[in-house]
Amino acid sequence: MKTYKGFDEDMTCKGFQYEEGKSYEKKEKIVCENGFHACEYPLDCFRYYSPNKSVYHEVEQNGEISKDSRDTKVVSTKIKIDPEINIAGLVKVAIAYIEKRINPEAKSDEDKGAVCVTGEHETASTTGTYGYTKATGECGIASATGSRGAAKATGDKGVASVTGECGAAKATGNYGIASATEAYGATSMTGEKGVASATGTCGAASATGKKGVASATGYGGATSATGECGVANATGMYGAAKAVGDYGVASVTGAYGTTRATGKKGTASATGVYGTARATGNGGMANVTGNYGTARATGSCGTASVTGYMSSAEAGNSESIAVAWGYHGKAKGVVGSHLVFSDWEEKGDNNWTQNEWNLKGAKLVRVDGKTIKENVWYTMLNGEVVEVE
Repeated sequence: MKTYKGFDEDMTCKGFQYEEGKSYEKKEKIVCENGFHACEYPLDCFRYYSPNKSVYHEVEQNGEISKDSRDTKVVSTKIKIDPEINIAGLVKVAIAYIEKRINPEAKSDEDKGAVCVTGEHETASTTGTYGYTKATGECGIASATGSRGAAKATGDKGVASVTGECGAAKATGNYGIASATEAYGATSMTGEKGVASATGTCGAASATGKKGVASATGYGGATSATGECGVANATGMYGAAKAVGDYGVASVTGAYGTTRATGKKGTASATGVYGTARATGNGGMANVTGNYGTARATGSCGTASVTGYMSSAEAGNSESIAVAWGYHGKAKGVVGSHLVFSDWEEKGDNNWTQNEWNLKGAKLVRVDGKTIKENVWYTMLNGEVVEVE
């Protein structure tokens, strides 16, 4: 049977290493603790692997099979790892999952109703637990409020909205808006200028249009904008934002957020504690303002900047610059790159979180491979740039 499985970013699950395309088998009698786990409903994966730092794959489960009564989790003795599926793909198959379990010709009923509207300016709405709604007209609106309802609007200016716990929303029109506000909802918008937003606890938002905006504000949420000028924003504690468009901006304000901008002039910004920002496109900027953060710029003329306590900045290109401006900040780079350091004087009783600080000085150095070594961490101490672990 086809199901969906979440993994850590390195393709491990509970310490076991998996590889795409390979099959695995358990010899023991199946129990929850030793079987292979996956979910029939793709968004149930969010309950076990938060989208901020996970990857998802289609899988084939065979052998002895057991199902969980609490959700759609399936435990099996055999599993095959099929290709990776992104957030937009998860939304698509989530909607298909709901569609298959209702009667698309029915108007609506309390639990499994469906509404389908094809007119240009029509509205479709379902409130049942497993309801499904679809609006294909140019300006249609589709809304599902049930716990696993699915909403789909394919018109040029349609709006799709899901407020149910595990709902999925998809708007493919040029100006469409897709929104999922409950705990495990996911939303995807593929139109040119649309907006995708997920505010649920583990929600995920994806906008692939040229100028789309994707925003996830829930705890553990993830968002991705791949359009040319797209913006991705995640404000949840464990949120992750990724913008791969040429001029995209990715921003994370949660405590452990991760953000990445791969476009030509994209900007990645993380303001939470332990945040990570990475800019891989030429001219890109990676900025971290929280303590213990990490910023990396790998594109030509890119900039990596950290301002928090004990944060680190890395320049991965010979024409990039890394700025370590926080107290006890450190930086490193490849040959040809430049590093900027600051030296601070503390005033108070050694409680750095509450004390005042005076800037004593700053230095700019070039990584020449000799005096300043390549890929070696440095900091500024008492006016001098010195190596540090």
